[in-house]
Amino acid sequence: RVLTELGITASVGIASSKTTAKVASDLCKPNGILEVPVGGDAPFLAPLDVEKLPGVGEKTARVLKERRITTIGELARVPPSALRRLLGAWGDSLHLRARGEDRSPVSAPAPAKSISRETTFYRDTLDMDFLAGTLRYLSERVGAHLRKEGKVARRVVLKLRYGDFQTISRHHTLARPTDGDDDTFTAGLTLMKKALEQRRTPVRLIGIGVAELTPRASQLSFLDTRQGKSHDLAVALDAIRGKYGFTSIQRGLTFSLDSYFQVEDGEYLLKTSALSR
Repeated sequence: RVLTELGITASVGIASSKTTAKVASDLCKPNGILEVPVGGDAPFLAPLDVEKLPGVGEKTARVLKERRITTIGELARVPPSALRRLLGAWGDSLHLRARGEDRSPVSAPAPAKSISRETTFYRDTLDMDFLAGTLRYLSERVGAHLRKEGKVARRVVLKLRYGDFQTISRHHTLARPTDGDDDTFTAGLTLMKKALEQRRTPVRLIGIGVAELTPRASQLSFLDTRQGKSHDLAVALDAIRGKYGFTSIQRGLTFSLDSYFQVEDGEYLLKTSALSR
């Protein structure tokens, strides 16, 4: 039905716990269905590589494999007390998941209270053209997400982390709620310039976000017809980028980013992923 109505494939894992169902869905990609019988969670998980277990990232997997814990079954046999000494409080939860025990409820995601995008640079920098270009790109990603959600935002938040790991956050309240890339970027750029005037130190991470989200009203101001035209243009650009990749249409500020970031499938490959919350 998903394929017929939406034109996309979906993999489905069926099990008595969310953890096992997630692993099953990953294993039957693409377009597969895999059911784990009730009571069969632990035997199903046991032979799989420990990295297949949700919650075991690269760092945790390295710690486990250094101690010759390479499969989920081997992880399940480690006493919880030993895992606590090794991984802290997270060890108890990981032990249960490895046994196929996951009592967390199934719930719909809560509505996002803010939307943000950030990236860490490979080298600390004070190159203003590069910082502005990156900020523009991140602002456009935030705007695209806002429009997809049918939301507008009243507050813009800038995040900077300097080379010495000091992290600051600056915010600006807009005159009116917006989903426009230009409004977000302009506010963020002003905040960034002020911050770097106060402390001119190479930047390690930059992020831009919006908060105070509300549904976008269909009624526009009679005094500002540009607002509707700007929105229509942004929606048209979103559609093109959705089909051909985000870098298929760019502003002048972001053209130079291909000298810093790799491009794959029309997207800049940033060191850190985008965030929404």
